[in-house]
Amino acid sequence: MSTATVAARPREDDEGPRADGAHAVDPGRSGEPVLTRHLLTARGLQWIGGDRSPDPYALLLRGRPPESLTARLWELPDVSRGALGAVVVARHARAAAALADPRLVPLPPEGPGSVRPVTLADAPRGLGPVFAPAPELLAVPAPDAEVPAAEVPASEVPGGHDAGDPAVREAADRALTAVLDSVRPAGNGELELVTAVLEPVARAVTDPADRRTPREWAALGGLLDGYLCPPRISDARRQTAAVARLREETGGDPDRIRAELLRALTLWASVNLAGYTVALLLAEDRRWRRAGSGDERWLRAAVAEAVRLAPPVRVESRYAREPLEWDGLSVGPGEQVVVVTHAAARDPRVFADPAEFRPDRELPSGAPAVPLGGPAAVVLPTARAVAAAVAAGLARRCPGLRPAGPPVPRARAVVTGALAALPVQLRAQARPGG
Repeated sequence: MSTATVAARPREDDEGPRADGAHAVDPGRSGEPVLTRHLLTARGLQWIGGDRSPDPYALLLRGRPPESLTARLWELPDVSRGALGAVVVARHARAAAALADPRLVPLPPEGPGSVRPVTLADAPRGLGPVFAPAPELLAVPAPDAEVPAAEVPASEVPGGHDAGDPAVREAADRALTAVLDSVRPAGNGELELVTAVLEPVARAVTDPADRRTPREWAALGGLLDGYLCPPRISDARRQTAAVARLREETGGDPDRIRAELLRALTLWASVNLAGYTVALLLAEDRRWRRAGSGDERWLRAAVAEAVRLAPPVRVESRYAREPLEWDGLSVGPGEQVVVVTHAAARDPRVFADPAEFRPDRELPSGAPAVPLGGPAAVVLPTARAVAAAVAAGLARRCPGLRPAGPPVPRARAVVTGALAALPVQLRAQARPGG
């Protein structure tokens, strides 16, 4: 990673140089001007990178819809270097191999730091973790390489469940009943599903003790996005405060911190996967009817297909801990390797009609449909269970539910694709083609 600093002279609110020569800023102790300058500079580099090539990975970081960039990513060599300096991998086979390669690690070899102030000198080797107030989350070990990511034992997740576990289905069903009894749609029957239904249900399953506010869970759940895309300064403040409180609560115990961060990511992923699953099922009346029919096998296949189209992590970042060579491309120690899992899960070399939602699709054997590593693979079982329970319960209780608009992603949620809103209409009305 680059050793560039934000300013030529140290400031009182800088931490000063690290022993390894890099310059780090702790967002919990550094002054806001340093953090603001860092985030704006990183965002500027991403913007310039998208204008200069235009590089599809830089455009992804700028907020372009990932679906609009997959074809351009596939046009690149299987292993290529983007305008931002990172090595980019977007094909399924290469993505799975990269995430299983022990020479690629989740954190830079010189250590996680918290925030690395960047300048234009950083671009040639990748921007690294842009904002990482809780590097413990990145350091979550990946599941056993021989176990497909979708089969990670639910016991590894705080409050985790298998997709078919009756406990989570019952918990989600009870929560859904209570939430639907209390919601009050607008006069035309419209309702914003994420805030009104999905978040309360997911919290009831993953945090039954109700220990944190929705805002705190959102701050912790969205940490993965900041590792690659600089958050707005207001979001950075909230995340820094939430992490500081977590460290104080746990006495700095790394295992407890990691467990609570995983709980937050589980909640975040459950809300998002449930939302995208519902949106995909609502696109056709026959799908929605079948979701509420009690056909468990079909419902699990539908959720698996939703995972493929809307994975809990759209981009995975790794760093070379030793010199590598892929397809003639040299990767030096510390250089960033980016795996675009969203594109890999839609690779036409592996999936026919990859953009279509087809629950009856034959998924590849011996490897997960979506290459995932680290925390994303660990939290996936619970997210699938919540998504299945919510979809089945909503379809059964609200057979006339229909979309009132497309899913709305959160700003700068490049890594998780987190949903800000999912507008639906509860008033039962027939739709053409049902």
